[in-house]
Amino acid sequence: MRRHPQAAADALAALQQQHLRRARRTVLGYGEGAGSTRPRWGDAPLLNFCGNDYLGLARDPRLTAALTEAARHWGVGSGASHLVTGHTREHQLLEEELAAFTGRESALLFSTGYMANVGVVSALCGRGERLLQDRLQALENEIGQRDQLEGQIDGKMLALFSRLKALEDANVRLEQANEGLRQKAGIH
Repeated sequence: MRRHPQAAADALAALQQQHLRRARRTVLGYGEGAGSTRPRWGDAPLLNFCGNDYLGLARDPRLTAALTEAARHWGVGSGASHLVTGHTREHQLLEEELAAFTGRESALLFSTGYMANVGVVSALCGRGERLLQDRLQALENEIGQRDQLEGQIDGKMLALFSRLKALEDANVRLEQANEGLRQKAGIH
C-alpha cells in the first residue's frame, strides 16, 4: 500500500462505509467517584466492555495511595529490566505472597500480558515445536461472553484433545511395534 496511496484510501473508505473503521477517542476523565471505571467521552459516562481493568481496581483510592507512597520511596521507574536492576524487594515480596496465596512453591511476575505469553510459550515449547490454541480463546477474553462460548470452546478443545490422544496412542503402538522388531532382530 505504500506504493499505492489510492489503494490505502479506498481500503479506509470501505471500512468507513461498513462502519468498521476504528478511530481513537480522547477520554475526558472518569465518572463520579474516585474508584469509577466509567470513561467519559463527551458529556456522558460510558460503559466499558473492552478495557483491561477486569477487577475495577485501576482507580481504587487505596491502590492510588499505595502507588503514590511507593513512587515517593522508589521513584517512578525501575531504570532497567528485572534481570538487570529492576527487581525490587517489593517485587520479591509480592511474588512470595502470590505463591503462598495460590498454594504454589513460587510465582513469577511479568510486566505485561504480552511478556507473560512470551515467557509461558518459551517455557512450554522448544525450537520447532507447535503450540495449539483454540481460536475462540482470545474471542472469549475480548468480548466477555464466557457462558455463551464455553460449550463451543469445550467442544472444540475436547475434539482437539481426542485427536491428540489418538496420535499419542498411535505413537505408543508404533514404538511398541518398533521395540518388538528390535527384539526379534536382536537390536537393543
